[in-house]
Order: sequence, then structure tokens, then C-alpha cells
Amino acid sequence: MIRSGLARGFLSVAIVVLTPLQDVHHIRQRLSAAASPFLGGITMGRDENLWFVESHGVGRITPSGRVTEFPIPGSVQGGTGSIVGGPDGNLWATVIHAIIRVSLSGRVHLFSLSVKQGQPSGIASGPDGNLWFTANTESNDRGMIGKMTVGGRMTEYLVPTHYGSVSSITTGPDHNLWFTETNRDKIGRITPRGHIREFPLPPISPGLQGTSHYPTDITSGPDGNLWFTQFERSIGRITLRGIVSGFSLASSGIFDRNAVPLLIAHGPDGNLWFTEIYGNGVGRITPTGHATVFPLPTANSGPTGITTGPDGNLWVTATCSNRIERMTPAGQVKEFNVSPSTRWSGEYCIAPI
Repeated sequence: MIRSGLARGFLSVAIVVLTPLQDVHHIRQRLSAAASPFLGGITMGRDENLWFVESHGVGRITPSGRVTEFPIPGSVQGGTGSIVGGPDGNLWATVIHAIIRVSLSGRVHLFSLSVKQGQPSGIASGPDGNLWFTANTESNDRGMIGKMTVGGRMTEYLVPTHYGSVSSITTGPDHNLWFTETNRDKIGRITPRGHIREFPLPPISPGLQGTSHYPTDITSGPDGNLWFTQFERSIGRITLRGIVSGFSLASSGIFDRNAVPLLIAHGPDGNLWFTEIYGNGVGRITPTGHATVFPLPTANSGPTGITTGPDGNLWVTATCSNRIERMTPAGQVKEFNVSPSTRWSGEYCIAPI
């Protein structure tokens, strides 16, 4: 173990081989509203369509709004997982206790994770030609970062902080992977060789609700820094040296009690864009920290995933209305229904306060 300043370096490795899941019925079903459709992460594929995770599979929507859905074999559920374009040209996503690979023709291939390996959450395409993902054990006492080849061979790196609840992961401009530790208010960095450093976030500012930041999603910004959402209603920025800044949504005059930023993406206009799942809006924040929020036309839509499309617009999954939203950088919205067009009434569709 090495120590440097406030950060810690740690390396713990275990090698396993992931094999295609043959019997999917043993995977635990952890979703309370399995029968209802709901949407998760979204990304642009190499085919210049938008691909998203839904409760029972993955979906594809063209820039013109045509939706095609591809079910996951067996009883495995997609959940509100993450999805990314892989180095092999396929789509890769996290689902319940598994990683899936989806070809551009919609063929789904599953790789199982054991209960010990945990539940995967975020996923990213790494600078080394591998897939990197976050996972937490069933009891959430230990998080890990997984590295998986396109052939299914996985290496595990344990995160040093216990009960950290590792969430999102992204490739940084320094060719390392950066991830969030939601329950411990830390941002982590892991090199392609598996060396981890953790950067604690500063104490929460007076006047903000709660006692923790709860960093959730993270992405590379246009300014060479990493940007992340914080559940205490602010957006964070961390430099490659680990210097952290925070931007409260209250400072932009858009703060309300339900404006909780969830997922974040680098936009087509050189800004960062984020979803507000309870506030029913999509937010934009400039690299200097000025934020604006654009409301969605359908009430209680539950905006979740967000990405930039090939058409220069933002594409958003709306979990509660079961729609895909296309938003221009000026905030104009067009909605596309995902079949079946049934609203999900789960816990995320009810504002917490």
C-alpha cells in the first residue's frame, strides 16, 4: 500500500473467467416493479443510433425516432443499468448480476457474475481496449472495479474503502478510469494496471441540505476535468490532480427541493448536461459553473439516462413516462414512446420531498 497526501493507493487482484450464462433462472430478481417497463442508461452506438437499457432488454432508437427492442434471454432483467459502446463495435451493458454484449443487429450475449462478485452498476470502454465496470457485493460492504476483455475474461480490483457503494465509472483524459464512491463521498481513480487512489470530497458547504455529497455519476468534461453529479443538489468537478470544486444549483437560481441531479454527459455544445429525475428536467452547466434547467413537457417523466446523439442533440431516457426524449441544445424537446407505452409507477416516479 502506498500513501500520498489525502489519497490512498491500493491494489488487490483476483482473476476469474466469465462464461456465457447458460441457466439464468438462478439470478436474483431485485426489482420491485418487474412487470412494468422502465428505462435506464443510454449511449450512441457505432451505427449512429441510440441504444438504451430497459427492464427486460435493450432498445435501439434511430435519430428519426424509430424504436426496436431486443429482449434478454431467460429471466434476466436489465434494470436501470448502464450501457456503453465497446472497443469491438458492440454495445455492453450492466444488468442484474450480469454483463451483456449486444451486437448492432440486436443479438444479446450474457456473461454472469457471481453473488460474491456483486451487482454491476456503471460501465465504460477503457483506453486499453477492455471494458471496465463497478460492482458492489450483496451486503454492499465492499466495492470492486472489474476489468473485462471482449472475450469475457475478468480481473477484479477491490476498492480499499469499505461500504463505499461504487457507482459510475468513466475514462478520463489522462487515460485512467475514474469512479464515484457514493456512500463515502469519494472520487476514485484506477490506472489500466489496477492501481487505485481515492480523493475525499471536501466537507459539505453550509446551507446545503444533508451532511453528505453522495457523488453519483461521472463523465469527462470539455475542459480536461472530470464532472460528477451529487445528490445533495449540486454538480462537482475534479481536476486530474484531485482538486475538487462544487457548484450548487441554488447559485444559478434554479434550486428547488426536488432538483436532484442524477446522470451527466458531455454535451455537443461544449457544456455538461444532466438529468433531474425528481425535478422533471434536463440541466446544462457550463465549464465555469453556470447552470440552466429545461423542463420536460410531460409531467413526472423521471429523466434518467442522457447522452449526445449523432444529430447534435441530447437524448434522454424518461423512466416514468416510458419515453425517449430528444432535446436540442436550446432546450426544445420531442418525445418518442417506447412500446408498450405504459407508465412505470415505481419508487423513482415519486418525488422524495
